[in-house]
Amino acid sequence: MEKGSATLSADQAPVLDADGVLFSYEHVAGLEVPPVTWWKHPGLRRLYIMMPVLFLGSTVNGYDGSLLNGLQTMVPWQECKLSSN
Repeated sequence: MEKGSATLSADQAPVLDADGVLFSYEHVAGLEVPPVTWWKHPGLRRLYIMMPVLFLGSTVNGYDGSLLNGLQTMVPWQECKLSSN
């Protein structure tokens, strides 16, 4: 499809996708998507409970690594580390 080439009916508003291509919902009219209720599916419940924990864990791990890397470049940190041996 080219930009601006889709014809729209009066009740459908034009929509741009991520690439800026104009499309209408008439292309997906036959597509039936069931309503998802995550609290009724044990797999989705488990996924949504694990996501914040995993996200925070990876964030904290990255922060700790960055902090210790920055500390190891400082002269006072290196002197303290050498004097403790």
